[in-house]
Amino acid sequence: TTTTTTTTTAATTTITTTTESESTSTSTTTTTSSTTGLCKKNVNHCFNCSEDSSICLKCRDAYFLVNGGCLETCPPGYIPAGAGNFNRYCNPPTTSPATLPPRSTTSSSTSSTS
Repeated sequence: TTTTTTTTTAATTTITTTTESESTSTSTTTTTSSTTGLCKKNVNHCFNCSEDSSICLKCRDAYFLVNGGCLETCPPGYIPAGAGNFNRYCNPPTTSPATLPPRSTTSSSTSSTS
């Protein structure tokens, strides 16, 4: 079982991924933060900040944008996307769709005559 929890505040993005099996349990925590508590252009690999300076909107230096912060690599379970020095981001882990009941393979038709 893998569980990913993401917490974002104006100052910090924290991503914790916990993987558990019958015999082992591991946990990885990744944190990004601004030294001032607010996003600043060209600080912590951020290229563009939100209007209120609460989060990063685009990273530079080939860093990945994830939940308003810039990381060198995507957290475990996240899927990296993008190329080059800008516009890289991490897609959140996907969950498998709910199991649907099987479709009926029989068909029926009715006809009427007048």
